[in-house]
Amino acid sequence: MARMIMETEDGPYEVIKVYSGDRGLSVLEAAKRIGISRSQAWRLVKSGEIRTVRAGTRVIVPVSAINAFLDTPGF
Repeated sequence: MARMIMETEDGPYEVIKVYSGDRGLSVLEAAKRIGISRSQAWRLVKSGEIRTVRAGTRVIVPVSAINAFLDTPGF
């Protein structure tokens, strides 16, 4: 995980990027990488704020979807 401060006209905000050798993570693994609870991660998945893909019954969170969510101002 990498953290950096970005400057905007509204002031500075912290940007977090998740780097992984894996291209996709379970919802629990994604929650741990972001630093939120498992239940909060599932709420974000169900609301569509974090994009997922399905492989049978397994729900996979692409690392790119985690980074896109983290790029959202206000996170």
